[in-house]
Amino acid sequence: MEVTDHLDDRSGERPVGQIRPCYSRPNPLRSEACQKGYLRLGEILMGHSDSASALAKLRAQGLRLNGLRHQELRYTGQRVNGRGANGHGKNGQGAFKAEFLTDVLTGLQASPKSLPSKYLYDERGSRLFDEICLLDEYYLTRTEDQIIKQYAQEMADQIGPGVMLVEYGSGSSTKTTALLNRLAEPIAYVPVDISREHLGRTALSLAAAFPQIEILPVCADFTQAFSLPVSSRLPTHSAVFFPGSTIGNFQRPAALAMLEQIAQLCGRGGGLLIGIDLQKEVLALESAYNDARGVTAEFNLNILRHINRELAGNFEKNQFEHRAVYDGDENRIEISLVSCCQQQVAVGEETFLLEEDEAIITEYSHKYTIEGFASLAAEVGLTLRRSWTDDKQLFAVLHFALLS
Repeated sequence: MEVTDHLDDRSGERPVGQIRPCYSRPNPLRSEACQKGYLRLGEILMGHSDSASALAKLRAQGLRLNGLRHQELRYTGQRVNGRGANGHGKNGQGAFKAEFLTDVLTGLQASPKSLPSKYLYDERGSRLFDEICLLDEYYLTRTEDQIIKQYAQEMADQIGPGVMLVEYGSGSSTKTTALLNRLAEPIAYVPVDISREHLGRTALSLAAAFPQIEILPVCADFTQAFSLPVSSRLPTHSAVFFPGSTIGNFQRPAALAMLEQIAQLCGRGGGLLIGIDLQKEVLALESAYNDARGVTAEFNLNILRHINRELAGNFEKNQFEHRAVYDGDENRIEISLVSCCQQQVAVGEETFLLEEDEAIITEYSHKYTIEGFASLAAEVGLTLRRSWTDDKQLFAVLHFALLS
C-alpha cells in the first residue's frame, strides 16, 4: 500500500526521539497536542485490549484527540514476518477488508487451495509468533539472535554511518537494539509493519531506549510499494534490515520482486541486511514447524479465526489439522491446514467444498545456500559484501550493497 501521509505538517522542529506514525491514508492527527495524545494513546493501549476503555481513559485524562474517531482505535492486524493486516479507521478498514476478502476468495478458488501467509498475523497471531520464537524446536530466532549479537559491530560497520535504517516487520526488538546500539550516528529508524498495535508498541519502546534516534514507524504492507518518511536530518543512505528469514515465505518470482523493491527503495549506495535459513537435515527442519506444545499449530489455525472475525467466515477450527512437511525438490517447508472431513465452508457470500485430507496451503518457508541466495539477489543488482553464520551452519545473515 502507498504511504501518502506522514502525520505531522513538518512546520518547525520536532524533538529528536519523538515518534511520528505514518499511515496509508490522510490522517486528522496533525497538531502538536494531538501528536502527544497519540503517543499517550500508545502507552494506554499497552494495557487495554478494548478500544472503548482506552478512549475513555484518554478522555478522563483530558487528552484532546482533535477529530480522532472511535474507529481509529480499532486494532485488527498482523506482523509482516511481514506480516499483518489491519484497518486504519472507517475508510482504511473497509479497504483492508475488501483486499482481505479478495485474497482469501482467490486463494480458495485456486488449485491447490491457499491462503496468504500475511493474514496469519493479526494481533493474536503476532503474539503466537513471538511465542514460537522462544520454542526449543524453533532454532531460527535464537540462532539469528546469536549471530547478530556476536557480529553486530561488523554488521554496523558494513551498513555505515548516517543511515536511515528501515526494518521490514517490527517484531521483538532484540536484534534491532543490537544494531542501533552499534551504528555510527544513525539518522532514523523506520519500522514497517502492517500490524498497527504491534508496530506502535515496538516504536514506543525503541523511542524510549534511543531518544537520540528519530523513530518513524510506517504502517504498511511491505510486500507492496510504500514511501519512506522524510527524516528531520538528511541521511547519507538508506539500508533495509530484513531479519527472521521472512524472504523464505516467498516463491522465487515473488522473492525476486521483493528484492527488486528493496533495491529501488534504498537506491544507489543503499544496502540490505537480511537473514536466511540454510538448507539442513530434514528432521531439524520439520521439528521447527511441528513443536511439541502445539503453538505453531495454533498459530496456523489462527488464520481461520481471523477470516471468521473479519469476513464472516464459518470455518470450524476443530475440523482442520496443522501440517508442516519438507519438500526436498523445492527446498522448502510447506505449511498447510488439512481438512479432517468432507465439508463446506463459507466466506462472505461464497461457499467452498473441501474433501477429506484436502490441504489449504498457508505458508512456505524456503531454505537457501549462501551462494544460491547471492545469485538470486544479483539478478536485481544487489552485490553480496559479507556473510555471517553460526558454528553449526544453521542460519546466515548477509549484507548486500547496491553499487550501481
